[in-house]
Amino acid sequence: MLKRTSILIVAILLSPIATADFNFPDFSNPAGWGLVGDSVMAGNGLHIDLTLPQANQSGAIWSTALHDISGDFTATLTYAVVAPPGADGMALVIQAVSPNELATGQGGFLGYNGIAGAIAVELDMYNNSTFGDPNGNHISLHRNGDVMATGEVATNANVGAINTLGPHTLTLESVAGVLNVYFNGTTPVLTAPMNMVAEVGAPSAYIGVTAATGGLFHRHRLLSFSFSTGSGPVGPELIRGDCDDTGSVNIADAIWLLGHLFPAMTPNTLNCESACDANDDGGLNLVDAVAILNALFGTPPVPLVGPATCDVDPTADSLLCATSNSCP
Repeated sequence: MLKRTSILIVAILLSPIATADFNFPDFSNPAGWGLVGDSVMAGNGLHIDLTLPQANQSGAIWSTALHDISGDFTATLTYAVVAPPGADGMALVIQAVSPNELATGQGGFLGYNGIAGAIAVELDMYNNSTFGDPNGNHISLHRNGDVMATGEVATNANVGAINTLGPHTLTLESVAGVLNVYFNGTTPVLTAPMNMVAEVGAPSAYIGVTAATGGLFHRHRLLSFSFSTGSGPVGPELIRGDCDDTGSVNIADAIWLLGHLFPAMTPNTLNCESACDANDDGGLNLVDAVAILNALFGTPPVPLVGPATCDVDPTADSLLCATSNSCP
């Protein structure tokens, strides 16, 4: 009996333990994530290029630790497509195999095909008709690491253009056994019942983003990435960078923030601090004003960390946003 108990204790100690949530508003801190395949850090750590604009590339970023998927959770990414149009697309993927997984083929395999038990939300930017794709601009939910129609749970072929510069925001929300997928907004573009533990094969998993190119190509750029357990983000809608709350992002927003940070007499009022948090790092400082200017005048422009249209802040922080008059 003692021997069996000792073996059980050792097995528990050696088992991977699910860790806390993560939030990468950029990728300047290498802790908590790792790259696989052709993915590279770019922009001094501001973003990850999952593929370069070259043929037959495949890359991924994964959390290096397991995360709890047994209850409600939300995974959110923002991305941009540089030098569109091209191919083949990206996927938000949840799997329990390892933090080093990558599809053996490029192109339409989107970097995740063949990963056992993987649940993937595809941003499919090319019509691979032999895979059963409805068109070259659709979002679909797949099970068991299968990009073919055989693995498809649900698809939406009528979303806005996903193959454009962006930034764009994709969110996967699991609530009470139902998956909701959001794209640039608060209304689900896909909804499907899903027992995540049964599908993935474990109560905790690695969270990642994959991408691939084929004969056509462009740069699949990841701008931010977060995962949180519990209910999804709530709060008033905002436009990232719209610091003066006028409904658009321009040089006046950077000036407004500077007037708040360095007031001569009375600081400019901020209706929504989160909107001014241009790099989504949970603070307000000079870097946010620089980020707004870089988004407007950079060569090339560096997109702000969404939302680019009226939407809730995808990441939790202590900044206040009592109201945003530019959003309904």
